[in-house]
Amino acid sequence: MEKFIIKCWGCPTRQLDAEKIRNFFVANGLEQAVSPEEADYIVAVTCGLTKVVKEQAIAAICDFQKFKGKLLVYGCLSAMDPERLKSVYSGNTLITKDIERLDTFFDFPVKFKDIPDATNVMQQPGYSLAGDLKKIATLNKGTIIFKIAKEANRRLSSFSKKNEIEGLLNGIGFNNKFSALRISEGCLGNCSYCQIKKAIGKIKSKPMPVILTELRKLLSKNQYRINIASNDSGAYGLDIGLNFPELLSAILKENEKIIIEYIQDMHPRWIILYKEEMVILVKTKRIKSILIPSQSGNKRILKLMNRPSNLEELNEVINRMKEVYPYLRLRTQIIAGFPTETEEEFKDTMDFIKNSKFDEVDIFAYHEVKGSDSENITPKIPREVILKRIKKFREDISIPGRTE
Repeated sequence: MEKFIIKCWGCPTRQLDAEKIRNFFVANGLEQAVSPEEADYIVAVTCGLTKVVKEQAIAAICDFQKFKGKLLVYGCLSAMDPERLKSVYSGNTLITKDIERLDTFFDFPVKFKDIPDATNVMQQPGYSLAGDLKKIATLNKGTIIFKIAKEANRRLSSFSKKNEIEGLLNGIGFNNKFSALRISEGCLGNCSYCQIKKAIGKIKSKPMPVILTELRKLLSKNQYRINIASNDSGAYGLDIGLNFPELLSAILKENEKIIIEYIQDMHPRWIILYKEEMVILVKTKRIKSILIPSQSGNKRILKLMNRPSNLEELNEVINRMKEVYPYLRLRTQIIAGFPTETEEEFKDTMDFIKNSKFDEVDIFAYHEVKGSDSENITPKIPREVILKRIKKFREDISIPGRTE
C-alpha cells in the first residue's frame, strides 16, 4: 500500500486544507506514513505570513527533497515569496487559491473536488527535521503573545462557570478540540504590508445551505461547539448577496445547544459595520471569542497600512459587546515598527490597547514582504528599535508575556 505524509504550517484555514488533502489520499486507498522516509507522496502545506513560519517551511522542504516521495509544495509561500522558495526548490507547487487543481498532480480515481470540506484540523505525526531549527528559533524574538493580566485576573475572580474559566486559561484562538466550519476563502482587504491576497484570492463565500449541511452533520455526531474559520470572516456573503450576521443567526438557530467558540479574523470595519447585529448576537452568550486584528492605534499608520478604522467607534462597539456579555473574550493583533512609525505614534497604539477591553494581544515585529506596497514606504524602522518598542509595550502595561 502506498503511503503519504503531510506537514502543515499556518492559519486554521490551511490546517483545514491539510485535513481535506489527507482525506483525499485516504479515499484513494493510501495510508498515512509516520515519517517522510517511508512516504510515497509528501505534501508541504506552507504559510508566508511571517519570517519564522516561512523559514520553518523552507527547512522542511530542503529535508523532504532527500527522500524518495513525490513532493508537492502547496499553500501561500509560493505566491508570497516565490524567489525564496525557488532558491531551494524547483519542483511541483500549487497556490492556495488553486487548490481544486490538486487532481492534476495525482492520477487517482477519487477526485479532490468530490471530497467534502474538512471540519477538523489534521493530527500531524511527530517527526524531527534536520534543518537549522536553532537559527529559526532566533527569528521568533520579534513576536510576543500575551494576555492582559489585570483584566484577566479581575474577570477570573468573578467567574462562576467552569467552561468560562477554562476558556480564559486556554487563551483565545482556534481550538483543535472543537469542530470547524469554513465559511469562505479569500479576502476583501488590501493591506499594504500583506501579500496573502495574492495567494488566497478575492472573497469566495461558501453558500449558506452548504454550511448548514456541514453543521447538521456535526450536530448528528453531538458536536455543538464550533470554530468559524475564514481569512476574512466579516466579509462573508458580500459576493453572494448575504452578510456575516445573517450566517451567524442561521447557525445559532439550528440548535439551541450550539456554541460558537471562536470567530477567526474579523476586520474592525466589519465589527463597526455590523455593530448593532453583533451586539444582539453576542447578547445570546453563545459566541465565546473573536479575533479582531486592529494592527495599530494611530490613524496615520492605519492609513499607510490601508486599514483605515474609526478607533473610537471600534472601542465603543467592543464596550457594548462586553456590557451585554462580560465573559466575551476578545483578541487583537498589532504590528510594531511599521515604516515611518514614530515613537509618539507607537505610543498611540499602546494607549489604544490600554484603553480598550481586549483580553489578549499578539505583537508582531514588522516584517518586510517582497512585492508588498509597504516595501516602498520609507524610512524603515531598525529592528533593534522595533524590539525596544515591543519590550516597552509589555513593561508599560505590566504584562507577563512569553516569546513565541
